[in-house]
Amino acid sequence: MTTDRTESMTLQERPPLRPPGRWSFPQAETFTLASGLAVQIFRRPGQYVVSAGLTLDLPLSAEARDLEGVATLTAATLDQGTDAHPNVTFADAVESCGAVLEASVTYSSTQLYLDVPTAHLAEALPLLAEVLTSPELTDADVERERGLHLAQIEQQLANGSHRADHALRSALFDDRFRSARMRSGEPATLRAVTGTDVRAFHAAHYNPGRATLVLAGDLFGDVRPLVEEAFGSWTGATSASTHETPTGRGRVLQLIDRPGRCKPTSGSDVSRSTGRTPAGPTSSWRCTPWAARSSAGSTPSSARRRATPTASTR
Repeated sequence: MTTDRTESMTLQERPPLRPPGRWSFPQAETFTLASGLAVQIFRRPGQYVVSAGLTLDLPLSAEARDLEGVATLTAATLDQGTDAHPNVTFADAVESCGAVLEASVTYSSTQLYLDVPTAHLAEALPLLAEVLTSPELTDADVERERGLHLAQIEQQLANGSHRADHALRSALFDDRFRSARMRSGEPATLRAVTGTDVRAFHAAHYNPGRATLVLAGDLFGDVRPLVEEAFGSWTGATSASTHETPTGRGRVLQLIDRPGRCKPTSGSDVSRSTGRTPAGPTSSWRCTPWAARSSAGSTPSSARRRATPTASTR
């Protein structure tokens, strides 16, 4: 015998919808260390994983023309070991804190990111400082990373989409600008980079005067002593960063023949069209992403930086 349970169900009335509360970007606590390192603190209650980001005002135009790719290899080798934690012991130290540390390079800057539980911030922050102040940057590590990046480039150029993206950049910008070439360096220049070049690049450009550290999370108490203890010994002469403002080549049409590849009917044909857009921030910039999206395209992240004001459509 079954019982119809619908008779005994009491439905609750839906709660009324309220307008969203007013939101504003949180205010930062800011200070600057004696070394020149700028610091921004964002207190976010309930966010028990702290995000620490450090940005170096280090555009790729700082690379020597015949050593392009040295910035990428430097960033990629930072976490391979430090003086205090050589070789794999550095990775073990990061892992023991429950942290994640990574670095990336764009045409306008180099960024390092550290995510760590709030309870282990005091242990992890000095590790972030170590890769900036005393990385090993051994010849063996540089050679290994160079091989990985060369293999990645070879794989990308064998892919129609990546090949088109590479050609698009070189067609858009005049060759005298760094923005016209691969972010990781062209294969010829990448092969020329040695461990000595990487160590020299780090010594010349990784200094606190061109860096900004941002901490966001459930932070309590005065954070400044923790930052000073970790980064207080970081020193170095600060040189001015020169950001290029590339000019275009004018109207260009390129057809890339890829013999031996799949026939176009299989979906391997790729097209790209692009045009220069206003560099942000300008009054018309806010309309640019919407215009690109409405035409089935996108505004690449590089377009949001003064170095490469472009928009592309696929």
